[in-house]
Amino acid sequence: MKTILLYCALTIIIIIAAITPDLIGEGYHADKALHLFIFSMAMVFFTFKHTSTKKRLLYAVILLCFGISIELIQTLTPDRNAEIGDIVADIIGIIYGFITGYFLRRGYYNKAIV
Repeated sequence: MKTILLYCALTIIIIIAAITPDLIGEGYHADKALHLFIFSMAMVFFTFKHTSTKKRLLYAVILLCFGISIELIQTLTPDRNAEIGDIVADIIGIIYGFITGYFLRRGYYNKAIV
């Protein structure tokens, strides 16, 4: 039950951040860095939580679809617009989070973190 509530809370936070006016200013790179950070942290969470590679890949696809849908939703708001660069940052974040989560999980369970 706690996991479902966490998923719902993360989803709501990301959607609100996606449709509100730009909170981090006009910086193009700051926006992309934020996308990369949010999606990498989400993927680290899912990778660390699930042992099955199939589930991890499923969550990666779900996150990518979520990122694309956020961009599509932004086209419906007057203050935001969709950008391919955001989707690219999402993809890079998902890949980075997948790899980072894998090594963190491996080190955590093997007690090999140096």
